Amino acid sequence: MSDQRGLTELGGEPDDDPAVHRPMGRVIALVGVAVAVVVILIIVVVRSMGGDGEPDGATGPTPGSSATTGAGSSSPAVTGNESTSSAPTAGSEEPSATRSASPPTESAKPGETRSPVPIKTPAEVKAGLTASITGVAAVKGQADGPGEVAGPAVRFTLTLRNSSTDDVPLNTTVVNVYYGKAGTPASPLLEPGGVPLPDAVAAGGEASGTYVFVVPRKARNRVLITVDYSVDVSLVAFRGAVPR
Repeated sequence: MSDQRGLTELGGEPDDDPAVHRPMGRVIALVGVAVAVVVILIIVVVRSMGGDGEPDGATGPTPGSSATTGAGSSSPAVTGNESTSSAPTAGSEEPSATRSASPPTESAKPGETRSPVPIKTPAEVKAGLTASITGVAAVKGQADGPGEVAGPAVRFTLTLRNSSTDDVPLNTTVVNVYYGKAGTPASPLLEPGGVPLPDAVAAGGEASGTYVFVVPRKARNRVLITVDYSVDVSLVAFRGAVPR
C-alpha cells in the first residue's frame, strides 16, 4: 500500500482516478456541440443559396392554367376543342319572336318593313299569300299570362289567304303593334279573345288569328301593325287609326 501511494505522489499514471478523466469528457462534449452547430449553419446556407429556384412543392404551369408570356402579361391556355367565337353557325335562325324588337323602317329588303298600307287594305306577304286586317275593336285588356299588364287594348283579326297550290306554313309568323309618332311597341295580351294563327294554311284556303295589344286611347290615331312571316321575306305593315 505504501508503494502505490508513493508512486501516485511521484506522478505516476492515475488510470483509476475518475477526477482525472472529467476534463477530457467536457472537451469532447464541447467539440460535439460545435460540430452540430457547424452542420446546422451549413444546411441553412445551402437552403438560402437555393432560394432562387422554385420553392418546395412548386411545379410548372399545368394544362389549362395561364402562362406568363411577357412582363406583366399572361396568356390563357387554349385547348383544341374550345371555340373562340360566339357567332351563330351557318344555317341557324334567330328566334322569330325577336325579329321586330324595334319600330320598323320603310324598306322592302328581306327582314325589314315595306311601306305601310292602310289598315283596311290587303297586302301581299309573298307570292300566293295575302294578309288583311279585319274586325278591329276597342277592348278592355285582361292580364291572364305571366308578365301581362291589363289596360285599354285593341283587338283585331289577321287573315292570311293562300292562293297557291301548296300548303303554306305559318308557324314562324310574328305579329307586332306600334303606336304614336315615336313608334312605341305595344304589349301583347291573350285576353279577351286572343287566338293564334294555325301552323299552316291549306292550298286555296284561309287562316285567321286574333290578337290583343295594349294601346293608350290617346295614341290610337296612329297605329302600325306589322306581320313578320319569316326572315327571308320583308315585313308587311298596316297603318291607320283604330277605334278608341
